[in-house]
Amino acid sequence: MNENKKTYELVQNFSNVKDKRLKLIIIGSLMDSIKNDVISLIQKDERIHYLGWRDSKELLKYIAASDLYIQPGSQSATMQNALCSGTPVLIANVKSYQVYMQGNAFAINNTNEIESVINLILKDPDILKNMSEKAFDLSSRILDYEKLAERILE
Repeated sequence: MNENKKTYELVQNFSNVKDKRLKLIIIGSLMDSIKNDVISLIQKDERIHYLGWRDSKELLKYIAASDLYIQPGSQSATMQNALCSGTPVLIANVKSYQVYMQGNAFAINNTNEIESVINLILKDPDILKNMSEKAFDLSSRILDYEKLAERILE
């Protein structure tokens, strides 16, 4: 993860919400350019766990077990895996993600909005259940490989 993934900003905003029920798990390799700063923030908050690199099978297990997948910075296909797992997402509000935002996503314009989204979820945790159902529905409609192949072959 580099600066474009906004990992530092994610950790910073998460840490601002002081609720013991929350946990943040960060998976992936941190680039040297941000590693020390991000690790320093993580060490200040016992609710945050940095697991480093994990293979795709293990990553998918964590995503499927999560209440929310957060990707406030640059795009990756992992967000699509989250939707296929029925996991709601918090993502950057970018044009290429619009197709994936159908009641299953929190779209943010800047990382300062992360804290507000977390507080919203704390006030109404059931919102994630509804978003999870919509994530799974969306993924079965537009991310299913058979349906993708049908669209290509049309």
